[in-house]
Amino acid sequence: MTPTIPVFVSSDYDSIPSGEWYQAILNGLRRSESIICLLSPVSIDRRWINFEAGFGFGAESEVIPLVWGRQDKGDIGMPLSPLQARALSDPLDVKAMMKALATRCRLSFNESLLDAFMEALPQIIAKVPSSELAVRIFRNKDGMVQLSMRNTGTRMLDMVEAELLMPQQLNRGSANSFQAWEPVTERRYFVAPDGVRYAGIALTVHHSTQLHLGINPLRPILTPAMGECPIPGIGLHLPKTLTADEEALPIYYSVLSRQSPVGPIPIPIPDIPLSD
Repeated sequence: MTPTIPVFVSSDYDSIPSGEWYQAILNGLRRSESIICLLSPVSIDRRWINFEAGFGFGAESEVIPLVWGRQDKGDIGMPLSPLQARALSDPLDVKAMMKALATRCRLSFNESLLDAFMEALPQIIAKVPSSELAVRIFRNKDGMVQLSMRNTGTRMLDMVEAELLMPQQLNRGSANSFQAWEPVTERRYFVAPDGVRYAGIALTVHHSTQLHLGINPLRPILTPAMGECPIPGIGLHLPKTLTADEEALPIYYSVLSRQSPVGPIPIPIPDIPLSD
């Protein structure tokens, strides 16, 4: 007969009795021999992940970062990167993790179910609600640099803002309008470590009387059914001719939702594709 192993899930109401949830989580962590931190591109920067991992590490529990989805082990970063991370998509990693858990719980590991689990894993992951945001930067037929966004997850995204920045030295004689006298956030106007000054346009979900926020606010909601959505009211006009040094300069872009941020990301001007 297989012994019953108690499992505490900090985000599962079945694991947390009614009452003081914070204390219930602390008590669950104290009783845990091993703690698995399930990391995705969205969850990896959540404060609770690092708090619970640090609590377990301080209590001398075995803390195992487990990446899944589009998260790679090499991208974990501090403070979890020094720990032995595993990838849910790698059968060898899963096998090693299960062996470690079995040793910690003083049990033998039955490998016979591993193949069946790995075969069923894609279907399991497909049923997990996800918040994924994809952003595309491109030049339209008139040469203007624009952005489009697409909800590639299964949950509705609450949008926050979109931003597009260019080196200020390229804003010569163009139709760009940057009100440098009243930036909205720090990143609207910044100086890169190499001394290059950047300026740009931003849209938020809120209407604004400030021109550099654009005429139309950002779409407040993005659902998977909407498909790819070009972002109107935001774009950069680049000079028609650029020197070799100017072509090496990047454009910075970001699109943020409350669930899934993208950027800021630099992309060299020659790498910005023309739209289809």
